[in-house]
Amino acid sequence: MRSGLLGCVSALALATLASGAQAQAYRVPGDQTADFGVAMGDRTGLFARGRNVGVVQRPRPEWDARGLRWQSLMVRPTVSLGVTSDDNIFAKANEQADAIVSLRPAVLVESDWALHAMSAFARLDSRSYLDHPREDAVDWALGANGRFDASRGSSLQGGASYEQATEPRTSVSAPASAAEPVRYKVGKVYVGGVKDFSRVRVSTSLDVRDLDYASVDAIGGGKVVGPDRDRVSTNLSGRAEYAISGATSVFVAAAGNVRNYKSGTGLDSRDSQGVDVSFGASFDLTSLIRGDLAVGYSRQTYDSSAFKDVNGASVRGRVEYFPMPLLTISATAAQSIEETDFAGAAGFLLTSGQLRADYEFRRNILLSGRVGYQENDFKGAINRTDKRPSAGLGVNYLLNRSVGLEGGYEWIKQDSSGSEKGTNFSSNRFYLTTTYKF
Repeated sequence: MRSGLLGCVSALALATLASGAQAQAYRVPGDQTADFGVAMGDRTGLFARGRNVGVVQRPRPEWDARGLRWQSLMVRPTVSLGVTSDDNIFAKANEQADAIVSLRPAVLVESDWALHAMSAFARLDSRSYLDHPREDAVDWALGANGRFDASRGSSLQGGASYEQATEPRTSVSAPASAAEPVRYKVGKVYVGGVKDFSRVRVSTSLDVRDLDYASVDAIGGGKVVGPDRDRVSTNLSGRAEYAISGATSVFVAAAGNVRNYKSGTGLDSRDSQGVDVSFGASFDLTSLIRGDLAVGYSRQTYDSSAFKDVNGASVRGRVEYFPMPLLTISATAAQSIEETDFAGAAGFLLTSGQLRADYEFRRNILLSGRVGYQENDFKGAINRTDKRPSAGLGVNYLLNRSVGLEGGYEWIKQDSSGSEKGTNFSSNRFYLTTTYKF
């Protein structure tokens, strides 16, 4: 039956390609909660950075779906159907391949007001594996965001979301002994605000995340206990920025976090508190380059003496280069302290970078390519370092206002070293997605 389903989906994709009735892979801009800088609001005046617009972000009104109007609200439903071929679905040295059929309906409701804004979203992501049904997953999310514009350059924001998700087998935290993917639920809520004082801009945000992991069967019997990873994470951040000119500003940013686990006491407790202080600059120079760069210091302190504190440089940066109107080249870099539940490890220092190019081959045909690298350096009693190069190619073909296609290839590899090293693997994925936008 599953083989027949794949045949039907493939036939549908090919038939739609021929008839031009497919849809752009439209992503609902739903969950914005708990992201650093979410309270920044629209950058205006001396802090505006809209001189250049990237290929992906460029407005295309002649290709945008009109949506459904309900009084002063716009309702934007979408539905996507996709097929993915993965040659290593378990992310292990012993590769096992499979094909995955995905169905992703979603709806976004957003205001069309001159002042203030609100949006609400709901989405479903169903994935069926043709030969390994135990890997099947149904994820969902819903939430809402709002913004109150007190005056020009001043606003308050808030939002909340709740979702059920599945941990990817390629995730650094995914337990290798699990016989099935780990499911978890996460609730998020945030509030924030921004205020411009001529050449000075101040912003702050507070967010809370509540994560609950389910237990799953272990390979060979028994259980992989999920509730040991349950935790509540509270984050408070702020940024003060000074405009040197209308194209350049400098800033200082500070953030603090409290991570409380719902189980574990004494030496077994993974509770911790962290701080991050950084300095940086935001710029939009000529018509060629813009970016936001910050460097600083971060430290995570653990309540239990069984875990050593983790500290190191913090980095957050993004630079976009516009050599021609049809080409955008972007580079990102980051370094931060992340959580892990590996025995003996307090956390790990994550260092990552990516180089990406987006090209507008035609007004309705976008090409993309990227290369990336990530390194996970585990701290504490565990001796482990993961190196993860990755790459990808993609094409987005808008056939009309409602229909389009997205296809591509993704590759990731892990080389793990140390006395407690993880699994070495590589994964190749080819995908084709069709989406209809109402």
